[in-house]
Amino acid sequence: MKSITPFILSMLLLANTASLAQAEEEEVAGRSATCEELVGFWKMVPLNDASINEVDPWPLPYQWFAFYEDGRMVTMGKTEDVDYSASELNDVLAEMKESAPIYYCDEPWLVVEYQDGSGLGESWGKNIFTRQAGLNNEKPFEVGDVVMSLVAVEDGRPLYFRWIRKLQ
Repeated sequence: MKSITPFILSMLLLANTASLAQAEEEEVAGRSATCEELVGFWKMVPLNDASINEVDPWPLPYQWFAFYEDGRMVTMGKTEDVDYSASELNDVLAEMKESAPIYYCDEPWLVVEYQDGSGLGESWGKNIFTRQAGLNNEKPFEVGDVVMSLVAVEDGRPLYFRWIRKLQ
């Protein structure tokens, strides 16, 4: 009986540890998005609390984004909403693709480099939701939503958050 007791205790400890690991895994709402996951057409979703933004470098209320497989990123903003499909947005943005910034992933960052000779670039965090989250928010995050965070060059703190949802 004495030799079975340590075995039972170790099995209970192992089961408890596995249960805790599973609970922690279930609590995680997302992870860093890959460049492959970003490819496609997106629409900005208004933040539940825009006051978290230290700056608003793109103040137009309606914004769309295209991440192309060739590494080009095209963006567009408007004062009026339009319900584009992915195909329709591709048609609208196609003319801007040639002069568009280049993007690439340098984990965990999305790096955007402008092709206008300015030497300017941006570094963004890119977090994708793997489960629904923020259920107490006015609008919850859906699976596949991405929250991008523009970071300050001098110290890496987030300055601006952008929530985007993929178009079908």
